[in-house]
Amino acid sequence: MSTPATPCVLITRASHQAQGFIDACKDLGYNTTHLPCIEISAIDNTPSLDAIDTADLVLLTSVNAIDYAHQLRRLPWPAKTTGIGNVSTAWLAKLGQQQIQQAEPPFTSEGFVDHLKQSDVKKLVVIKGDGGRNVIQSACIELGIECTTIEVYKRILPHHHSDDVNALLTSNLPTVICATSNEVLQNLLKLVPDALQPQLLSLPLIVNSERSLSLARELGFTNDVLVADPPGDKGQLQALQQITA
Repeated sequence: MSTPATPCVLITRASHQAQGFIDACKDLGYNTTHLPCIEISAIDNTPSLDAIDTADLVLLTSVNAIDYAHQLRRLPWPAKTTGIGNVSTAWLAKLGQQQIQQAEPPFTSEGFVDHLKQSDVKKLVVIKGDGGRNVIQSACIELGIECTTIEVYKRILPHHHSDDVNALLTSNLPTVICATSNEVLQNLLKLVPDALQPQLLSLPLIVNSERSLSLARELGFTNDVLVADPPGDKGQLQALQQITA
C-alpha cells in the first residue's frame, strides 16, 4: 500500500452501525474504506427480562444491548435504567425510557463500579452481549449487591475472503484506522492478509478506550494511537481531525 493524497479512514465497525460515521467522515472531506470487523446478532436462546421488574437499576452496556433488549421487551420499562456512556443513555431516551440515570464519566466499567460504591443499589441487572469482561459482576460480589446478568446478543467474526480484503485495502488506501473495541482490533488483524499487515500496523489509529490503546501497542501498532474523548462517534471524529491535521 502507498499513501493516497486525500486522507482515507478505514472504518471497522459492524455494517448496521457504520453508515452514519461514514457519512460524517465524508462530510469532513475524508475518503472512507469500510471493512466490517464484527457482526452482531441475537443469541440462540431467548432470555427472560423479568429480573428488571425488581431491580433498583438496570445497566445496558451498549446501544446493541439496548436494541436487542428492546426487541425482547419494548421500552419504556418500570425500572430505573442507565447506559455505560452518554450515547447509550441518549438512545434509551429516544426509545421512550423515562426513568433514566445519566451516565457519569469516565464511561467505563471501572468508572461505573466507582459510582456504584456510592449508591444505594441492592439489586442490579446488567444487560450485555455474550462473553466480555466481568468487572461489574465481580465488584457486585464484593459489594454485596445482587447482580443479574442477561446476555441479549452475540459478536461474530465476519467472513471476508482474503482476496476481497486485499482488493478493498489496495483500491482505496487507508491512512488512518478507526476501531471501536478490543475485539474489533483483534478481528482486524485476523482478516487482513499477512502481506498487508506491516503497513496496516504503521498507520495512525483511533480507539475508544485506554484499554484499546494498550492492546494496540501489544498487537504491534507503531504510529500514533489516540483515545476518543468522549468515546464514540463525536470523540472519534474530533480525534480524526487531530490525527490527520
